Amino acid sequence: MSKTQYPRIPINSEILRWAIKRSGKSIDKLTEIQQMKDLEDWISGKKDPTVKQLEKFSTTTSIQFGYLFFSSPPSEQIHIPHFRTSSSSPLDGPSTNLIDTVQIIEQRQDWMLEYLVADGAEPLDFVGSAKPTDSYKDVALGIKEELDMGQDWASTHSNWSDALAAMKNSVENAGIFLSASGVVGHNNNRLLDPEEFRGFVLVDKYAPFIFLNNRDFKAAQMFTLAHELAHVWTGSSAAFDLHKLSPARNTLERACNQIAAEFLVPMDNLVQKWNEFGGESNSFQAGARHFKVSEVVVARRALDAQLISNAEFRKFYQAQQKVTKDRKSDGGNFYNTAHTRIGKAFLRNVINATKEGRLLYGEAYNLTGLGRRSFDGIVAHVEEKSA
Repeated sequence: MSKTQYPRIPINSEILRWAIKRSGKSIDKLTEIQQMKDLEDWISGKKDPTVKQLEKFSTTTSIQFGYLFFSSPPSEQIHIPHFRTSSSSPLDGPSTNLIDTVQIIEQRQDWMLEYLVADGAEPLDFVGSAKPTDSYKDVALGIKEELDMGQDWASTHSNWSDALAAMKNSVENAGIFLSASGVVGHNNNRLLDPEEFRGFVLVDKYAPFIFLNNRDFKAAQMFTLAHELAHVWTGSSAAFDLHKLSPARNTLERACNQIAAEFLVPMDNLVQKWNEFGGESNSFQAGARHFKVSEVVVARRALDAQLISNAEFRKFYQAQQKVTKDRKSDGGNFYNTAHTRIGKAFLRNVINATKEGRLLYGEAYNLTGLGRRSFDGIVAHVEEKSA
């Protein structure tokens, strides 16, 4: 009995090459998959793929199935500026992982905005309340006041890790939606590259969203978060790589970096205390204990104040990256991880909307990226933690 002959479909080789490049996977790696072993023949035109094979190719390369039938590759961009500091950053546009992550957050923001407006929410006065030309010290102080953190907020915490957790809570309590993930959605095979972006901000008067790349080492995330807050205050959506905590060559980026640095480590205080820190075996460690920020942030601020050289900072930063390179995983308890990826405030609103009958469960699954069982599980997890 002869084998079933499935119809084969010719695909533009330019589309196949674009999809492979976009995926970040090599042809050799893709051809290891049984259904794509003839990939090079598809590209050369020697053989055409079947629908099943194209479906597998679409899933593996993370592109929409319909794109395979375009006559030329579609133009894909994010709708926000992408500021890059590093000269090694790719110049041929954002990766599929960044594009898809921004789209996920945009979808959540669209729903959140509609939900809040229908609920009679008022716009947040602080969004866009500052200009890049404003005094960065005044803006930093204004952020602390709005977040109800106080001038010496960090001193009430035992270490910088606790201070970062408290800072995140203050951000969400102010009406800013925060999520942190090192992967696209919940797909652990699609890792986000901190060399491409450490975070991004989608500004909105009702529902500003902040995203932190959890693949970045934790010691740098406090600075990224402060930088993102500055973007909210200046009303400017953007993605950024903040290579070595430095801004891109852009007036707005430089202003946001100054605001972030002053927010975390006031310059006058650092200069005043530096001689005391110098008496310790590790000045950065002493500064971290005093300001309750990471040693990396203290080092960056010391560079700003010209208390250390650029070479000294670069050496210390790279050492810190090496020490923490194995701590980038989003692993651990699934529900804790999912809670962080989705965002506590956003998830709380989704759960409330489903219980009120204002959101269908199917839509809730789509917004959170969870299936029915996982969604039910995280609802139980959230309710248990809040009990």
